[in-house]
Amino acid sequence: MATVNVKLVGTSPLLMHNNQCVDPLNPWKKKIAAITGKRKKTESDYLELYRLEFISGLYISDEGPYIPSRCFRRCLIEGAKKDKNGTRFQSAISVETDGQLQYEGPRDVKAMWETQEFHLTTVVGNQRNSIMRTRPKFDVWSCEFKLYYDSTSVNLQDIESALGHAEKVGICDGRAIEYGKFKATVTSPVLV
Repeated sequence: MATVNVKLVGTSPLLMHNNQCVDPLNPWKKKIAAITGKRKKTESDYLELYRLEFISGLYISDEGPYIPSRCFRRCLIEGAKKDKNGTRFQSAISVETDGQLQYEGPRDVKAMWETQEFHLTTVVGNQRNSIMRTRPKFDVWSCEFKLYYDSTSVNLQDIESALGHAEKVGICDGRAIEYGKFKATVTSPVLV
């Protein structure tokens, strides 16, 4: 196995969308459902719904927002597909830890919500309907992660090529509308 450190520096804002609310038993899902289930919603209901969507959409730890390891891995595999290496990358790479998101500003949920620049409420398509959704947003961001790879299946050049393609694909939510784009730098190749 070999390892490299990878740094992503955002070239477009990053949108997060933690999909924890897919679980009907999730506490955030239950709070959201209590509002969306109302037949007549007030303005304060809508504002609370936006706040709950923001909070439940964050990937957050005690140190603040992060990007999950699975997002890095998936992003790299998507980039590798452009060189027809997607299947090879699935079995040859591993990202074992999440990457702490670096940005200027508050790191706690309440302060982030109160600072307008950290969320985006916009119209999205839902089947044939248009609905409002709120997502955590980071305009200027960077993140680092450690990538492990089987050097008998994938080499450093393959990784750099996949990352080059992944820069255009993006990471996290809103990739189809130009969110989550980045510039990647590979550093510190080390055999382990």
